Amino acid sequence: MVKNSYAKKVFAEMGVQAPTLSGPTLVCWGGDSPKALGTAVDGAIKESKKDPKAPDKLKERSGIVEGAPMALRDMLNVPTRLEAVGEIIAAVTGPGSAIAGALTGPASQLASILKAIEEKTPEAAPAA
Repeated sequence: MVKNSYAKKVFAEMGVQAPTLSGPTLVCWGGDSPKALGTAVDGAIKESKKDPKAPDKLKERSGIVEGAPMALRDMLNVPTRLEAVGEIIAAVTGPGSAIAGALTGPASQLASILKAIEEKTPEAAPAA
């Protein structure tokens, strides 16, 4: 829990556009990616709602990613670094593998047809 005036001052000194803060504010940080932190915060909110003694007023306001505000639902959908790298590699190698398949596909089909024709034709009897 942080005091809102103190949080505003710290965010301003860091050059971060913090959302307007009012009421009790809990600041969370950490995780390898916005998705990891968003998942942890979302899980904590859902877990707290299971307790009948806990106040139902607990809700997320916003996250700050790379100095800019981001909603929790957006943080949950942002790919991690590894997911983003995988998507880029798939996008780069996908067309190349499609071209390779298009080039090798007909040749292998022709080779299998010629082999089948060769196996069906009886060999000529050796000349005596």
